[in-house]
Amino acid sequence: MTSLEFKSTFDEVAKEHKFEKAHGGWFLESPECIVVLDLQKSNYGDHYEMNVKIYAQGMFGRTYARCKDLVKQDIGNAFTRQPDEYRDVFDFSMLMDDNRRKHRLKELFRVFINPLTEKALSRHGLKELGARGRVYLPPAVKANCNHVKRVVRILVCDATLETPPRVLTYIPSNANADIHL
Repeated sequence: MTSLEFKSTFDEVAKEHKFEKAHGGWFLESPECIVVLDLQKSNYGDHYEMNVKIYAQGMFGRTYARCKDLVKQDIGNAFTRQPDEYRDVFDFSMLMDDNRRKHRLKELFRVFINPLTEKALSRHGLKELGARGRVYLPPAVKANCNHVKRVVRILVCDATLETPPRVLTYIPSNANADIHL
């Protein structure tokens, strides 16, 4: 399997698990968090590292949206990589039948990525993953986990339908504030 074929297979499997491809990575979102999968090509061998980056909406007063920077520039508010037992899936110097590699990739999603993202899509779950050592939480993120503000997204539609709908993001200054429309 070539690198290009692998990326195509990865895309197919990721889409089966509700990830959407954008900006060179794969995104899965909830109102609270964004999970980004990034295949990083190694400079030292014929393999990839799968970076899993998690961004919590409202962390440090920021709101996140899909963009190339989330894929390529940052480690996110939390970070991990594929488990060692799945390194062979990403290593093309190891001989493996294409069907076997695809089967192992599907297994990786079922055994590792899906359970991780199930937790990572909420701030509470993200904090739990950090406490269990399943993801790396930088010290500043750990310190702010209890102070993350909730983010409210509101879909605004023009009653005349003359303008396209748009999404407004609102971060209340008081986490317990009521929102009145």
